[in-house]
Order: sequence, then structure tokens, then C-alpha cells
Amino acid sequence: MWLTGSFLVDALLGVATVLGLVYYYMTVTFDFWKKKGIPFIQPTFFYGNLKEQITFKKSLYYVLQDIYNKFPNERFCGYFESRTPVLMIRDPVLAERILIKDFSYFVDRDFPADMKRDPLSGNLFSLRGDVWRNLRNKLTPTFTTGKLKGMLEQICKSGDDLLSEIEKSTKSSKAADLKKLCSAFTIDVIASCAFGLQFRPNSPEGKRFREMIDLMSAPSSSRMLKRFLFLFIEPFAKFLGMTQFPEAVNTYFIELVKETMDFREKNNIQRSDFLQLMMDLKVQEAEGKDISWKKELTEEDTYLNQMDYTPKQGQQELEIKVMTDKCIAAQSFVFLTAGSEATANALVYNFFELANNLQIQKRLQQEVDSVLEQHEGKITYESLKQMTYLDLIIQETNRRYSLGAFLRRVCTTPYTIPDSDIVIEKGTKVLIPLLAIHNDPVNYPEPEKFIPERFEGNHHRSNGGTFLPFGDGPRICIAMRFVIFEVKACLATVMSKYTISLDPKTQVPPHFDPKSFSLTPQGGIWVKFKQRMHN
Repeated sequence: MWLTGSFLVDALLGVATVLGLVYYYMTVTFDFWKKKGIPFIQPTFFYGNLKEQITFKKSLYYVLQDIYNKFPNERFCGYFESRTPVLMIRDPVLAERILIKDFSYFVDRDFPADMKRDPLSGNLFSLRGDVWRNLRNKLTPTFTTGKLKGMLEQICKSGDDLLSEIEKSTKSSKAADLKKLCSAFTIDVIASCAFGLQFRPNSPEGKRFREMIDLMSAPSSSRMLKRFLFLFIEPFAKFLGMTQFPEAVNTYFIELVKETMDFREKNNIQRSDFLQLMMDLKVQEAEGKDISWKKELTEEDTYLNQMDYTPKQGQQELEIKVMTDKCIAAQSFVFLTAGSEATANALVYNFFELANNLQIQKRLQQEVDSVLEQHEGKITYESLKQMTYLDLIIQETNRRYSLGAFLRRVCTTPYTIPDSDIVIEKGTKVLIPLLAIHNDPVNYPEPEKFIPERFEGNHHRSNGGTFLPFGDGPRICIAMRFVIFEVKACLATVMSKYTISLDPKTQVPPHFDPKSFSLTPQGGIWVKFKQRMHN
């Protein structure tokens, strides 16, 4: 029945009603922070406070840094990701408390995990609650010092391949693309250490493997928009039938891992890599064996103790069988995506700073030469451990570029913010803006300057919440030591053979690409390598 007797008028009324409901839905939350008395930035329809990022005018990390800088005297502030209110933590002490002491209120991340529709999303990074806790406890032994030492040979082999590529670049007059070089190295390392694969140069299998990675990590407007929808408007993304990862990627990596495991089982092959360790865990889980990883810990593994999280009183620790083939594929996949793209960026920025600060580069080369001379010219676990100035350089790079950029948590139990009467309800999203905290002059004087000496005497400490490149507490990056180990091995290998300088087309300082979800340098970092002449 028509309301007005006119089809056109009724149609217009219907459209207006739908649009009105959409507008109401998208804006009804906009007084959330005002009601709580928390300072916030007035949002706009659909975008919230992320318009510059969604329209690719500015990297998400700069947008968050701008929000942070608008409230210099506040411990926390509010902003909106589309219609979703998010609490930004500015105070490093409060940030550290949320990550460690009050972790039981903030156990989960807000990254979506749908193991049925999107099997590769069921990884340690995204999982929540008891499933995350059980998987984390089982995976922890794969990152002890003993296990890392067993992977050094594979890392060094990838380092030799990198030197071969650098040598090719020195024979031409063209500048080398650091991201391309570093990505090739990190992909080789992860292919070997996570998947147990050794690709021949330019082989079809290797090219296919890299194509799948590019589907996930290469800067792209459509890919960035898709990630925005999943992270900030997940119900809408699911309504559209979207998945985080293309079906081709899910199928490829699940089949790749299953075929590799089947081949090893049939041929009784054992390797020192993550995949083998997870296969062993699957057997132990099936046999009901207790996985007591604490027996393997050394003094160097103290950060792993933070993962020994016990639920609050009244909560039960459930034993859940998690080591399925798809689960193993998902963990291998997240090692790949995090371990290739983020680690490649870490190497790019380390090399950039060395090329941009020649005195620092020279001092590092002297340290590398001195240490390697004591170890017959070989990169070993012990020789890398002795390179303490290299540690300082890596920490300063992690501060300057904060490759994690931010930490996200969801409040899982109502939480009263210390020294206030403000209660954060269950389900509220919380963000700790690492890039902003690490580059705040209150925390680090002259933050735009690259000064490795800042970290003398503060090796791998959080500095009261002001240095959190890998997070902290039970959800600290489980692969932290592996990443640092890999970066150190690569930098030491290259610095022992080459001097690096910036090409004029490199933007100084680098800017992050707004079409990338990682801290990818826009326009790339272009350098020239010169072979060193040793006496």
C-alpha cells in the first residue's frame, strides 16, 4: 500500500529513511567520549578521525601521531575509527601497566580471526582468550635460545645470497633498491625457517611463493581499503562476504604446509626450523604429553617468562587441542607475513640510517671487524652477541621507526583507569601509539636525530613504557629474539664487506607510504654499495 498515493514520493521517502538510519547508525556513538568526560577529536561521518588515511593523503601512523600531539597534557584521549570509539593511551606508565600488571583486563587484540571462512587468520597474533593462551604456551618453546642457534646456518646462507645480489649491484652504475634486496633476504629466511623450503634462484616455485606474498604485502589502494574495513568496520566487511586473505592465498599456503609435512613424515626427514617444531608439538599434543617449555629456558630467554600468564581468579585454564594442519599453516603464514615485510622494513631503515650517518657506520664496521677477527671471520651466535654497538643501532632504529607502529587491545573486563574514576567498559578498543611515544621529545630529546648511544645501559628494557617496539607482557612479540637475531646477522654480514651510501633520489627523511599497512618508505630507499678494502 502506498503511503502518499505516489510511487515516486514513496520511493524518495523510503530512500530517505534508509539513509537516515545509516546516518544514525554511523554517528550514534559520536558522543561516547563526551559522556565519559574524556578529551577527544570531533569525528566526521563514515571516516571518524581517519579521513586523511582512508583517502590515502597520509599514512595511518602519521594520522595517529597527529591525534597524539593534539593532547600534550593528557594521559589518554579518545578518537574514532569510523563509528568505533578508541581510547588512545598517551602515558607510557599507563601503557606499560595495561600490557603487564593489568594484562588480565586486556588479554585480546581486536584483529579479526575467523578460522572457518579465513583459516590463515587463526594465528597467534589474532587469536583470543583460551585458544590464544593454549597456542601461545605450546609455541613458546620454538623461540628459545637453543632453537634459534639451530637456525643460524639457514640465516647465514640467506646472507650469502644477499651478498651475491649486492655484488651484482656494484658492477652497474645504478642505485640498488634496498626494499627489494632486504625483502628477498627476509623471504628466503622465513621460507627456510618457517616452511623448510630452499628455492633455487628464479625457480618457478620461488616465483610463485613471492607472488603470494606480494598479494598480501605490496602497497595497494584496494588492499589498504580492505584492511581498513576489516579492522575498523568488521561487520560491514563480513556483510559484503569479504575475507581477509584471498582464497588463492589461503589455499596455496595450507596446501604448501600440508605437502611439506606429508613429505617429511613419509621420508622421515627432520630439520631445525619452525615447521618441524610445530610438527613435533602436534605429535606431543595428540599423545597428551605435557609441554614443559620452562626447562629449556636460559638466562637469555627471560622475556619468554612474561608469557607465563595465569588467568584471574575464577577463570579456568582450559586445555584445547590446537595443533591442526590448518593451525600450523596459519602460524607459518603469520611468521612469513610478519617476518618478511616488517623485518625487511627494519633492515631498510637500519641501512638507511647507516648510510645517512657515516661516522656511525664506520664505528660499526670497526666493531664488526674486531669481533669477527676473534671468531675466524665467522658469523656465530657468540660473535653476534658481542656486537654491542650493533645492538644500540638496532634499538635506536626500532625507536625512530617503531616498526610495530601501534599496539591494539580490547578491554575484556570493566577497568577503572588508575588515578581516575573513569571506567572502561568491556569491548572498548584501546590503542598505544608506539611511533608517537617513541618520537615524543618528552621521552627522547631531539627524537628526529639518530643517536644509538641513547640506549647504553638499557638493553631491551621498556624504559617505563617509553620503549616498546615489540610490545610487552604476555603478548610481547613471541619472535622478538628471532627478528633481532636475523637483523643483526644481516647487518653484520653486509657491513663486514661493504660501505653503503645514499643515492640522491632517496627522500630524507623517509616518509611512510599511505597505501601500505606497514611502515613502507614511499618512493623507496635507494643506495650504492662499495666493496671495502681490508688490510
